[in-house]
This record gives sequence, C-alpha cells and structure tokens, in this order.
Amino acid sequence: MGNHNFCLICDGLIYLDSTESDHRIAKAVGGQGVLENGLLVHPICNRMKSDLSLEEIRAVW
Repeated sequence: MGNHNFCLICDGLIYLDSTESDHRIAKAVGGQGVLENGLLVHPICNRMKSDLSLEEIRAVW
C-alpha cells in the first residue's frame, strides 16, 4: 500500500484515522487480497468505487 498522504482515488489529503483499505482491482472481478493490490482511500471514495478498478473510477471521477 505504501506511504501516501493522499487518497489514491480522488487525490485528496487523507488522515490515517479516516481511511479505508481497498483493492486496486476488486475481488469481485478477480483481484487478489495481496499488498500490491491494496489502496488507502477515503471511505466515501471506497463506496463510490464499488467494484470498479482504480483506472475505471479515475476515468469518471
């Protein structure tokens, strides 16, 4: 997941006490539960992303 101070979906500033972990490629579409597939994101961004990939949600953001 790395050390990022920004949500990897919306690029907004995040704080460690208000983040969620998400999958770059959703498990629902074959993504794996491995560190390389992890993202730290805002809870609302995680909800909006749903089962889209990071690339798909950023294209419509």
